[in-house]
Amino acid sequence: MANDKLGRREFLIGSAGAAAALLVLPGCTREGGVGNAPEDLASASNLDLPPTPACDDTVEQILGPFYRANAPERVELPHPTEQKLVTLRGVLRGQSLQCGPLASALIEIWQADETGTYDNTTNQFLMRGSQRTAADGSYSFTTILPGWYLNGDVYRPRHVHYKVTAPGHKTLITQLYFKDDPYLATDPFYHPSLVMPLVDAGAQYDVIFDIVLATA
Repeated sequence: MANDKLGRREFLIGSAGAAAALLVLPGCTREGGVGNAPEDLASASNLDLPPTPACDDTVEQILGPFYRANAPERVELPHPTEQKLVTLRGVLRGQSLQCGPLASALIEIWQADETGTYDNTTNQFLMRGSQRTAADGSYSFTTILPGWYLNGDVYRPRHVHYKVTAPGHKTLITQLYFKDDPYLATDPFYHPSLVMPLVDAGAQYDVIFDIVLATA
């Protein structure tokens, strides 16, 4: 396995200026944001709330060097070791629908494993997956917390890469970050609107990440 995978990377990943200055606003989420207690999670994605026109598209991020096309469709990302699981879930919405839910859109995610290593070569596509959003725009992946890795002489915070594609909308490349990560302050790429609470629900962690696509 070690020979099939790329190890920790000490490189400068792209240019921070490539990220577009776009925001995720609470117009598409419950006022006050995601609750801190696990019992708040059921309503945090607001599947039952009507669309709102006050909805800006999710901030773009760099693609990075580790994207692989054709990741298998799956709910749980295969990972090489036993770690506490993390559920990443949310609702995809489209500006063309006045922030209404986008069904059947393709969401691809990829991340490093707990050591900060990306699987770039194996046919297992470890820590990678894709799925289509449901009729209500919802999605859910189960994975583990990604590890940190060096970007030049500083560590990148934990993050999960997203690529989201839907007809009539611009393809989105972005990254999800986790609140209270010690390396957020030194990272040149993260955006505050992409930082989400990591809720400890006991057996696993839960993270709500709602996404909005711009009209093409």
